[in-house]
Amino acid sequence: MLYRIDTFTVPEEARREFAARSVRIIALLRTQPGFVRDHWFEKISGAGAVNVVTLVAWQDVQSIEAAGRAVRALNARDGFDATAFAREHGIVESKAVYEERGQPEVA
Repeated sequence: MLYRIDTFTVPEEARREFAARSVRIIALLRTQPGFVRDHWFEKISGAGAVNVVTLVAWQDVQSIEAAGRAVRALNARDGFDATAFAREHGIVESKAVYEERGQPEVA
């Protein structure tokens, strides 16, 4: 299983619109082949700027790639430019795919 983990620093004034767009995308992801489960985390305490983390579990890399194409197509149909939205609202994001490996080995 693979995990797409995205972290976001979302200014308070952009939270409502960011959340609304995210709900639309999550609904789409849940219909995609290879989707396993998703989680949405919001920081309630602690240091650091990141305040939203999303995690989506997928069966394989092909499912992740197909889901990415589906999200881009949805954004295009909606006339939504995710890069411009993030830039305009000061949203900082990091997106990556992870594989669970268990505990690290200590040499």
